[in-house]
Amino acid sequence: MGRSRMGALPGTANDKMAPYLAPLHAIAKDLGIHPDLIESYPLPYIQGMTFSKAFVILDEAQNLSIEEFRSLVTRLGKDSRLAIIGDCAQDTRGMGGLPVFLRAVNGLPSVGIQVFAAKDNMRHPVIIE
Repeated sequence: MGRSRMGALPGTANDKMAPYLAPLHAIAKDLGIHPDLIESYPLPYIQGMTFSKAFVILDEAQNLSIEEFRSLVTRLGKDSRLAIIGDCAQDTRGMGGLPVFLRAVNGLPSVGIQVFAAKDNMRHPVIIE
């Protein structure tokens, strides 16, 4: 959620990513997926990578610029899928890339867009009121 004022996190790259991956690992556990099957990469470090035969999840996409979207989408290799998760109303960085990206890909034959409504909320009911 934007830039943190916590300072540098100690430890290895995995240790540093752990606080950000905790929600994903909790969902994976609920789905019966072992967390060791999940690889994570900070977006600035994916340059030069190709994700082949992969299911790539981009979470909190509302905080990306259109250039950051471009850098991720161009990493997709053969037999890969990309799930982008975000809420345009929760852009905490003011980057505005998600609505631009959605307009650019809307209607492409290989792209599906799912918009959820308040009735789809899986959190506490007070959130939708």
